[in-house]
Amino acid sequence: MIVAVLAGLGIWLKKRGSGMGGISFGLFLMGAIFLAGMAHHIVLFQKRRIYPPRKRMKQRIKLLGGAGILLWLLAIIFLLF
Repeated sequence: MIVAVLAGLGIWLKKRGSGMGGISFGLFLMGAIFLAGMAHHIVLFQKRRIYPPRKRMKQRIKLLGGAGILLWLLAIIFLLF
């Protein structure tokens, strides 16, 4: 579903003729990948026996989530200006 939304956004940006459209689309796509990685690590974190240790998994979840949200915010800023 996310891919369909991003594809629609990419088409809309191309029709708009924005010079920053490609950059915004790339940032949206990278943010979606980071957030998907965060979701994957959350699922791994909920399992009982995992490697690497739980502390490291928490750090990865925070890093991927923060990077994904930051990229989405940058994409929105580039899209608006």
